[in-house]
Amino acid sequence: MVETKRVSTGIPGLDKLIEGGLLENSVTLVSGTTGAGKTILSMQFLKKGAENKEKVLYISTEENVNSIKGGFKIFGWDLDKLKIDIVVLGPDELEEEWEPLLSNRIDKEKIKRVVIDSISLASLYYRDDYSTRKYLYRLISALKKRNITCLLTSEILENSKGLSKSGVEEFVCDGVILLQFLGMGGKYERGLTIRKMRWTNHTQEIHPYTIVKGKGIVLGK
Repeated sequence: MVETKRVSTGIPGLDKLIEGGLLENSVTLVSGTTGAGKTILSMQFLKKGAENKEKVLYISTEENVNSIKGGFKIFGWDLDKLKIDIVVLGPDELEEEWEPLLSNRIDKEKIKRVVIDSISLASLYYRDDYSTRKYLYRLISALKKRNITCLLTSEILENSKGLSKSGVEEFVCDGVILLQFLGMGGKYERGLTIRKMRWTNHTQEIHPYTIVKGKGIVLGK
């Protein structure tokens, strides 16, 4: 495997499955169905960075700032105290404001961790699949050129065989983490699968996980 610096995900039990963490300066897709914990996982990643005194940025395309902060305060995380910056951009604004955001915010402030939650709404803004895929390709390529480690979240439908809504993200991103609800013994449990992680000797098994208030996602039953 290629020797390079690893960035901790902040998820107990996950780093050891991917040789110590995500590759520094990589872009990873966190994909899953409704309620699987994509937002919590991505914020947990930023929380770990903030606790390490890194500058981090959460970009929401769906919820407003007060809703995000209020929800996580109920969950047990004070985003203001953690110094997690939040920017809200709709899919149309994300396209128009992305380059200025990269140049004026991420580059100048030396932000190290970025989350975009989510990129699924891009398919609603563009009229055809080609335009959606072209936009996502340009966006992810721009992210990979920056000195940041980034997570993107994407919604998929129940029982979908795809790994993203548009079908392009999983090919362009360096890694793909899939969160699912799985039927086991007459009940549903959550399962995490690492579908892709470039330059990494990673597990291919399904790992059960729980969402614990105040802690976040924890691998294992």
